[in-house]
Parts: sequence; C-alpha cells; structure tokens
Amino acid sequence: MKKQRNQREFTRVLVNMEVEVKSCKSIILSHLTKDISLNGLFLASEEKFPVNTDCLLTIFLGGRKSQQRIKLKGKVVRVEERGMAFAFHEITGSDSLAHLRTLISYNSPEAQSVQKEFKTHLGIKRRK
Repeated sequence: MKKQRNQREFTRVLVNMEVEVKSCKSIILSHLTKDISLNGLFLASEEKFPVNTDCLLTIFLGGRKSQQRIKLKGKVVRVEERGMAFAFHEITGSDSLAHLRTLISYNSPEAQSVQKEFKTHLGIKRRK
C-alpha cells in the first residue's frame, strides 16, 4: 500500500491544552484541544461559533494561572459535531510565536520537519 503524502503546510501535533476563545459576543473555555499547528487548531467543544467568526484565542501553557500564554487572532473555518477548527491570522503577544514553536517542537515526532517549516516561514506566513 502506498503511503499518502501529507499536503498540509504545517505539521499538526496532538496536545490537550486549555484554551479561551473570545468572539465579539461571547467566550468559550475548553481544555480539549485535539491538535495544533503553526496556523491553526481544532478545539473540542459543545459550544460553537459559526464559520467565519473572528476570534481571539489564548492558549494557557501551564493552566489559567500561568503567565505563559500563546495569544492569537483567528477565524472559525470548520464546525463539526465534536468541535471547531480555527485558522490563525496573527500571532500576538511578545513571546507567543516562541511559545507556539516550542509547543509544536516538543510534541512533534518529526522534529527535523518542524524545524524546516520554521525556517521557511516568518511566523505563520511563507517567506518570499
């Protein structure tokens, strides 16, 4: 059987993190992230926002009391029965990109591929 090549721009890693998602109308708290990459995440949640909802996302690296957080701006790109997928548009906060890269590096079984992705991108944008 031929192995299918991954067509994704960024490697996804399986993590279970607490995330706060804010839209202009409400807030969703969840600790059931399924996976995360440099340009998005899937969040398991009974509460959902409609597709195309702009959101502010905060990923708490050591729980809500920790100061280590990843702050992002994103949009809901897919809604399923079990949760929502978000695409990141901007990484905000002075240490957010470094924290996101570290989170992905330490949880990836393919560290060399991840490091290559980091070198070919400026944050979440491809280098020109």
